[in-house]
Amino acid sequence: MTALHTKWRIFYFAKLARFMSALAIVMMLLLAPSADGQSLKDKCEKALKRDSYMETQLKNGKILIAGGFDLVTAGGRVIGYNPNPVGRAEICDPATGKLSPTGSMIVPRCCASATLLQNGQVLIAGGTSPLSAKSLNSTEVYDPATGTFTRVGAMTIGRGGHTATLLRTGGVLVAGGIVNRSAMTMGTAELYNPDTRSFERTGDMHSSRASHTPTLTSDGKVLIAGGCSQGIPEATAVIVPTNDELYDPQTGTFSLIGGIDPQ
Repeated sequence: MTALHTKWRIFYFAKLARFMSALAIVMMLLLAPSADGQSLKDKCEKALKRDSYMETQLKNGKILIAGGFDLVTAGGRVIGYNPNPVGRAEICDPATGKLSPTGSMIVPRCCASATLLQNGQVLIAGGTSPLSAKSLNSTEVYDPATGTFTRVGAMTIGRGGHTATLLRTGGVLVAGGIVNRSAMTMGTAELYNPDTRSFERTGDMHSSRASHTPTLTSDGKVLIAGGCSQGIPEATAVIVPTNDELYDPQTGTFSLIGGIDPQ
């Protein structure tokens, strides 16, 4: 076995170990079964009767659920959904499995990103709306202290199916996503500044992708892995090859990890 193969085996198993550890913690915190065998979080979702919403665990342990599509039910079964996203938001208490209403979003949307900021507020960015064939560039911030949403600066381009990662600096890296309903993906990225509540462009990814996985590494960089080159993981979508990328906030650039440069 070559030194290169050994390096990649160590990298692979280290990443797998981190994933399994994080998954175990999430399962214990949010999916603990209640007396009747249902998880309390599942009870919130069943009572919600929506899909494609954004959810974020707040600092108090409760979960903000916002937007998405209303499901259409008959006889206790889901038979469809309303294609127009809603702006409603609720708070789920995993300790009781109960939902309580909170303020509504300014813009009804689904498939947006929701990121818990260092100050405990939640950044809602992009997504799709019934009013536009393109992805949204509008953003808003939810304040748990007041239970309200406030509009903040728009992104440089509309995105849906993108990722948003909280950096050690307190900023948020927003990367990739879908341009419009044709599922055309993009490789651009931008940064949210919580002090100015505005966005600015940063370096582009090497691959256009959506529905990928971002991971904040121990040294403050962001590992971008996988995703789809046509936006959504359907049977017709082309999966991005194994060319993971690493974003460095110090330089504002992405570098390839394995694979080949698709450009």
